[in-house]
Amino acid sequence: MEAEIQELERLAMRLHEARGTVRARRVALSRYALVWWHGAAADRYRALVDERRAALGRLADELGWLEESVLALAAAARAEAAPLRGVPEAS
Repeated sequence: MEAEIQELERLAMRLHEARGTVRARRVALSRYALVWWHGAAADRYRALVDERRAALGRLADELGWLEESVLALAAAARAEAAPLRGVPEAS
């Protein structure tokens, strides 16, 4: 049981790292918006960048929710396993 709990905690750590990566990409994407470019094509490009940034924001939020859920699951599993410590596992 401990190995499964540790795997959940590792998964939560990977989710946390993925969320950081997504946030960094979202910030970096805004840096590349061409402010000197004008016209219909520039407006369309900015709209696409805004859509992508919004999608990355939603993804970061979902990764955060998933990380919290996995940590809660690991905590619940650890609490449930606590009374079983010292009891040998069935083969």
